[in-house]
Amino acid sequence: MHKLNLKLYSLLTSIFLLLNLSCEDDYPVIFENNNLYSIELTHNVVNGEKDYNDNGVFDRSEIIANLNIVSSNGTVIEPSINSEIEFEVIFNTNTGYSPYLALSDGSSLINNTATTDSQGRVILNWIDGNYHGEVTVICYFNSAEQEWTSEPLNFTVYSVYDKVTELAPVPQDLSDVQLNVGTIWTNPLTTVVKQNETVVPNISVNISDTIYINGQPEISKELNYLYFTDILGTTLTEYTAQSDSSGISTFNINLIPDDELSTIFQNNELFIEQPIYVENDSLNSILDFNNNGVPDLRGVINLRISTSTANSFSVIETLLLDVNPDQFIIIEENNDNSSIGEENNDNSSTGSSDDNVLLTATVRDVNGSGIAGIPVRFSTSDIYGTFTTNNVVSGSDGTSQTTLQNIVVPSASQMYEMTLTADILDPSDSNQILKTVSQNLQVGYQ
Repeated sequence: MHKLNLKLYSLLTSIFLLLNLSCEDDYPVIFENNNLYSIELTHNVVNGEKDYNDNGVFDRSEIIANLNIVSSNGTVIEPSINSEIEFEVIFNTNTGYSPYLALSDGSSLINNTATTDSQGRVILNWIDGNYHGEVTVICYFNSAEQEWTSEPLNFTVYSVYDKVTELAPVPQDLSDVQLNVGTIWTNPLTTVVKQNETVVPNISVNISDTIYINGQPEISKELNYLYFTDILGTTLTEYTAQSDSSGISTFNINLIPDDELSTIFQNNELFIEQPIYVENDSLNSILDFNNNGVPDLRGVINLRISTSTANSFSVIETLLLDVNPDQFIIIEENNDNSSIGEENNDNSSTGSSDDNVLLTATVRDVNGSGIAGIPVRFSTSDIYGTFTTNNVVSGSDGTSQTTLQNIVVPSASQMYEMTLTADILDPSDSNQILKTVSQNLQVGYQ
């Protein structure tokens, strides 16, 4: 009986010690992550079949990483959520471009890593940064000192120049343009880059060095009265502009109103033809206008500018008047009151009342060039004749002409001096004379 109690005591003591040790153990139990994982990458193009390097305006590449916990035979058990995946991107760095992966909200990866969502996914966008060519993406996941690696994902970003089929310049015909000395006149020149009926963004459109002014070729960089800026107003050193999301490429043409510019206007009009072109190895074009081995497409932007008369008035420097002849002698016959005419040799004239005097007014700028489109009013100091026309608009050479006819004087006993005047009136106030000039005409009987 004593031995039985001793054995029972020993058993109870052992159980007590085991329970006591278990309850007083402060250290947690460490469970190792011995899960198996699968990590896969997929690629698809959003809004298209091909991804073009248009900075994601129309189409873009989407890369999806899926991380799952799997069984030993590869069966998916569940997605691995809140897990950190690292991404590696391989592309041709010799292009000079810097494409990259970004999160779906547009933010950049931190240390090339991203965290899986509730479905075990990471969804990324490819930001092409103008790069086109082959791209390889690989991703990694580390667990329990084991690295899991995806199969490489390969895809291609195509050149947006593959899409271009046409340049569609936008012609402009501008009337009543105000060109004021001291103020630079700016106007956009635009063209639309197209693929059939759709537009193409991210295309570099170039301005040719040669510009045609009223049909005459000029080198635009050598002109003192003309220069180009971008849409922000910065003077262009390289004459190129990118097409925007609407396919529109814009240059600003700037004109400096001065005497040189005023002499170029013909009948208050200026016609500008600006050749433009797109040039790239990826263009589907058989054309090569400059024979440099690179395909190109070309077009011409037409701009016609018509200035208002007020613009022409602002550059008037002188008004001249020529009277021919400057002496008009009427020979009266003894038998009746009629007269016959003969011309003298000293720019004077004898003649009947049917003889005429030609008045020629010339409007000139500071360089002595004629100004077109200026109305000139003619008048006489005495009513000794009539004008065939008045308020005559100056032609392309700056001249206005009228004829004084039906000249008569009240008495045959003396010579009369008639003052002939040409005036240019202020177009904003007809009571104000901008320029005036006079010449004398001697009229009398002999």
